[in-house]
Amino acid sequence: MKKNDYEIINLRGHTFYFKYDDDSPDMLHIYVRHLKDTFEAMDTFFNGTTTYNKKYKRYETTLESNGIYWLWLNEINKRVLIISCFTIGEKI
Repeated sequence: MKKNDYEIINLRGHTFYFKYDDDSPDMLHIYVRHLKDTFEAMDTFFNGTTTYNKKYKRYETTLESNGIYWLWLNEINKRVLIISCFTIGEKI
């Protein structure tokens, strides 16, 4: 994972990694694909309901109208990779 491929944000003792989009490398993937921003994703992470999806080996958290897919990069150090942030009901 190259650091410059990600926007990194520290919030509430967690470090969040947001990947830049492959097709639009100056914009975040969650914005290009779903018109979501980092604050919506982090709000969902902290305030949503989380389950683990064994099939896809990822966590899925939902809050009101938003959802995120994410992984621990390092759970002890609270490093979180946000895979996607989307509107509930949106076709992904």
